[in-house]
Amino acid sequence: MKKCNLTACCLLLAMLLPAQTQKSFEIPFLNTAPELDGKLADSSWQTLPPLDAFTTATPVFGKSPHCQTEVRVFYTQTALYVAARCYDPDSAGVRRDVAIRDLRATGDWFQVSLDTWNDDQLAFNFTVTAAGVQLDDRQGGSGWDAVWFSAVQPFSGGWDVEICIPLTVLRLHKKMEHAWGAQFSRYDRSTGELSTWSPQDPVVVDRVIQFGTLTGIRDIVQLKRRSLAVHAQTGSLTELNPLGQ
Repeated sequence: MKKCNLTACCLLLAMLLPAQTQKSFEIPFLNTAPELDGKLADSSWQTLPPLDAFTTATPVFGKSPHCQTEVRVFYTQTALYVAARCYDPDSAGVRRDVAIRDLRATGDWFQVSLDTWNDDQLAFNFTVTAAGVQLDDRQGGSGWDAVWFSAVQPFSGGWDVEICIPLTVLRLHKKMEHAWGAQFSRYDRSTGELSTWSPQDPVVVDRVIQFGTLTGIRDIVQLKRRSLAVHAQTGSLTELNPLGQ
């Protein structure tokens, strides 16, 4: 009986731990979208406060990362915009491995993860490597391939990345105000460190329940997704940019 009680206490502690450390951020709305060129000089980014208190997940949980990361995020009526400045004291050591889209990233990368129903069940992951290669997947769901936009630029102290995620690629509730589960992650290949905005303990198997929350998302418009099938011998499919860019 005592052994069963001890096991139950340990399980309860593991369930409560993420809730005690989850972060929350009221995401701002902007009318003007930045030019997506990987440079963070645009006024859209300069006026926003950074999310910069990242915590290591691996190889050791709960430490201050060797490489600091600053994230800025806002939304428009039709898209979510994220910028990350990935500092690296040894910028020459940034791994910019070239790869095919959606294959496993082997170099440095930055990732945006969204649980748009905030139900701890499903996450949309958008990853960009330091070489500018995109990867996307749905954690907890079937195979998935989305149309979204990103740009990367190196600088003397690391590398920058801009990401635009059209709302058309997300699963959204039909309501006036939203709160999304969210995680921002950065992997530094040279140190093997994975660091995250909301602390992510690797002992807890389900990472989605450890996401932070983006609040204050109001009056967004999810346009209908449009596509144009081009019938040719290659069987290619051309998809229209849902933002009209």
